[in-house]
Amino acid sequence: ARKKPDWIAQDLWISEPIPEGNKTSEPHRYGEYFWYEAYAPRQYFSLVTALEALNELNSEMSNLEASKRDAIQTYISLMLDKAIIYNNRHCRFDPGRGIRSVFDRHDFAFVWSHAEFDASANLLPWAVSQIHDAYGELTKYVSPAQLSWLNAAQLSENNLLITRNSATALSKLKNDTVHNITVDPPYYDNVQYAELADFFYVWLKRSVGHLFPEFFTDELTNKDDEAVANPARFESMGRKKKALAEQDYEHKMAAAFREMHRVLHPHGVLTVMFTHKRVEAWDTLASALIGAGFTIKASWPVHTESEHSLHQAKKNAAASTILLICRKREQDTADPVWWDDLQS
Repeated sequence: ARKKPDWIAQDLWISEPIPEGNKTSEPHRYGEYFWYEAYAPRQYFSLVTALEALNELNSEMSNLEASKRDAIQTYISLMLDKAIIYNNRHCRFDPGRGIRSVFDRHDFAFVWSHAEFDASANLLPWAVSQIHDAYGELTKYVSPAQLSWLNAAQLSENNLLITRNSATALSKLKNDTVHNITVDPPYYDNVQYAELADFFYVWLKRSVGHLFPEFFTDELTNKDDEAVANPARFESMGRKKKALAEQDYEHKMAAAFREMHRVLHPHGVLTVMFTHKRVEAWDTLASALIGAGFTIKASWPVHTESEHSLHQAKKNAAASTILLICRKREQDTADPVWWDDLQS
């Protein structure tokens, strides 16, 4: 109570409301209407204190090179986000594995007795170790496989380009220039990414919003442009909301696939990862692919999920990811594409 006025003045108080939605309606049933209410008072006090300390650390790093200072701030902010998902009212205790995060499932599940991480001692060191390990793994993936024989002097920053754009408008890529496209698109209605991402967004906005202002122009995440089948967006349409959500998903996926078709080389390959149990989801995805001008040449199942995972139990997510190998259809062919062939 003593810190609250100061935190509000510094915009450190997580005051954003929890909006109505497919997944975010769950906290409302438990009396949580603002994001700060997802935490017990002691949890919230410790996390905002860490956020406050991060801002103090930023001023202490003013003598560092700008790129290094920004990188340190970014990784510490990711560490803080790791801490918030393991220290809130929705965390359960697993006797075999310890505290489970709020996203043990793809929702905000209520637990009768939440677990609490000891934020005064072990929470931050543990979160730092998690981000440190993740950073090490990421650096392995971005290093060229030929690094063992390639002269390091030949490498440049241009080997890796990361952009933030809509998949429907890849304006930096020319027609027929990309030989390999690999995508892991949203799985229909299985995960409402933007609704769940608000849990992180409200903290990241305050920790790294000054470094990446273009990512945080809205109060909460942009849900209107997301390619998922979310009936909550069409709640006012009554019984039509489910059909409208499916159409919205298909139209957005079709627009993304048309753009991939534009940039893919005539002999290039598009690999689509998809995991869903419902035929309707596959029908929608396949319709979008076919409509964009692709034909599916092969499919490969890859076992990616534990059947005991709470993400899988009684959910639409399948235990195996299916890799669809697609190529451009020849423009002059009149051969039809049959759904039965895709289904088999």
